[in-house]
Amino acid sequence: MNYFASAQKMIGVGPGAEFIDFFNASLVPGIEMSGGFARFQPGGRLPAHFHDFDESICITRGEAHCLVEGRQFSLSGCTTAMVPRGRVHYFVNHSSSTMDMIWVYAGPMPERIIVNESWGTKNREAWTNDL
Repeated sequence: MNYFASAQKMIGVGPGAEFIDFFNASLVPGIEMSGGFARFQPGGRLPAHFHDFDESICITRGEAHCLVEGRQFSLSGCTTAMVPRGRVHYFVNHSSSTMDMIWVYAGPMPERIIVNESWGTKNREAWTNDL
């Protein structure tokens, strides 16, 4: 396990966003899940991406906008979202306050596949062959 106070922050995952891994296969060998904490400054965001595993995200402070293949969702107040494997999505903080999230992946390492921005904003039917 990785403790918040001593954890190394990952910067560069998206403009205005920083991440800390709490657990993954490198920190806890043999674990088949990963998770951690993220902080988004005002205007902070992730690029459009997808995962080869399911993802759960809980917004613990502030408000997040989540775009999933053309659909936009507003999350706050410990609202939790579940993004199924293969769905193109990204989070953005449109507010003037900091936004925090806790995330858990059903995969051993927090790997994501970054794609063209339009894949996250176009309304697509789930599981199309052109991903």
